[in-house]
Amino acid sequence: MRTIIGVIASPLSEGRNQSDRNAVTNSYLNAVSAGGGIPVILPVTADKEQMEGSMNLCDGILFCGGGDINPLLYHQNPHPLLGSCNMEYDCFQIMIMKKALERRMPLLAICRGIQLLNVVQGGTLYQDVTLQPKEAMLHMQKEEDRSRPSHKVFVTEGTRLRDILDGEVLTNSYHHQSVKDLGEGLVISAKTEDDTIEAIEMADHPFQIGVQWHPECMVKSSESMRRLFCEFVKVSGEYAGLFRKIAQ
Repeated sequence: MRTIIGVIASPLSEGRNQSDRNAVTNSYLNAVSAGGGIPVILPVTADKEQMEGSMNLCDGILFCGGGDINPLLYHQNPHPLLGSCNMEYDCFQIMIMKKALERRMPLLAICRGIQLLNVVQGGTLYQDVTLQPKEAMLHMQKEEDRSRPSHKVFVTEGTRLRDILDGEVLTNSYHHQSVKDLGEGLVISAKTEDDTIEAIEMADHPFQIGVQWHPECMVKSSESMRRLFCEFVKVSGEYAGLFRKIAQ
């Protein structure tokens, strides 16, 4: 059986009113396909039973980029540099990520996703990279083509991510927030020269990884990013095979 990856949808908004549509950028779906998986879009819902039913169809979960997480969820007041938030969406994503972690499902958490992973585990965020102790480089690149790299990322030895990527990789960069205090059970698996945390992972799991860049936009131009998705799909398939065997 082909490996099924659940891709978490984002709610669309029109002006100040929430629309009745969910959306996923095609680059996420194409990247899962390029890694050998079948992408299935999981819609936003407050119904726990529906959420768990959707998850039961999946072998791995992909968390996509998006707006800022409400800082009240990590015990901070909003800073003037905070971007747009959606508490309903935050609560949905927290619910589904907690369930994925509880099930020990493979997950890849991109951009907003890495921040969500850290918050779910009790960590905090810098509400803007300019609030970091060290002067930050440009992390919201000016290049409109998202497949183009912006800066180097240095991958930590001894991490799961280092098993997949080289010690140095070129990545794109489209974020204004970053991981601050690390959540429970997480380790740093990549940084930039300005000490911005660019990747984290669960220390005791083969693939529960968060990355701050957008690898889905680079799968056509970067062998490293293709490897990342291929490995994600592979481990998700192994997870699925284990649980299918148990169920028989």
